[in-house]
Amino acid sequence: MARRLVALALLVAFAGAARAQDKKDDFKWDPKKKAKPVEGYKAFDEGTDSMKQHVKAKLNGQALPDQKKESTTTFRVLEEVVKVTDGKKTEVKFKVEKWKQSEGEEDDTCLEGKTVVVKGTGADTKWELKEKDVELSDGAKAWIDKELAKKDEEDKEAFDKAGFPQKPIGDGETWDGDAKAFAELLFKDKFEIDPEKSSLKGTLSGVHVEDGIHCGKIELKAKFAIKKSDQLTEGGTIELTITADGSLEPDKREAGTMKMDMKLEAKSNQETEQGTANVTVKVDAKREGKQGPIKD
Repeated sequence: MARRLVALALLVAFAGAARAQDKKDDFKWDPKKKAKPVEGYKAFDEGTDSMKQHVKAKLNGQALPDQKKESTTTFRVLEEVVKVTDGKKTEVKFKVEKWKQSEGEEDDTCLEGKTVVVKGTGADTKWELKEKDVELSDGAKAWIDKELAKKDEEDKEAFDKAGFPQKPIGDGETWDGDAKAFAELLFKDKFEIDPEKSSLKGTLSGVHVEDGIHCGKIELKAKFAIKKSDQLTEGGTIELTITADGSLEPDKREAGTMKMDMKLEAKSNQETEQGTANVTVKVDAKREGKQGPIKD
């Protein structure tokens, strides 16, 4: 009798476990849910940016020497939110633990080990180096403006609207973004995109739970057709893939990895004093990064 009771208990337990496994998580990712800045919050951000540019040209049908250019920036930054006003970060301290910008055989490490303090928001954003006696390179200053002291905060909402779904979605769902609006935000006025020949599609996959937080993979794939212009008489194409893998609940935890791969090819035929010039430009840009909170 005791054996039968044990067997019955095991059967019930197994059936309960099976039902729990069969129960599908109805979690929906809501892109509009964002983390609220908190004074004292600390996080790290690290990554590598690289770009290769290859220009091939012919003059009156004769090939000219190829022009090639490569650059790489690696970094690791520690962020500390010092002050929050009306729900926005108004003072942030960045400790640059690692920073190297390489172009050709030249390495620039002038920002490594330095501390950057950023104050203000939007167009009023300003930054200063804590180490007053250090002279930064133009490349380092440009990187700070682009990565740490961004003045175009309003673009974040515009990017979300153009690239992400406008309603919560579940695991395995896809969506179509606004390719033209996304490209205009990304490339500003460098290119004019043909919306009829361009596309932007997104996918959410691999939703699961880690330490009580829903995580998953967000992938954006875009193809942009560059319209013909005076500078690019034959137009061109841009292929872009952005992948983010990590927390889908940034209001609970901001952490994850990201990858970006962009390939551009454009052609132009120009009449010059020396004759007809045929130019092909190829650009291959990549970015890999990781970010997350720092626990004291």
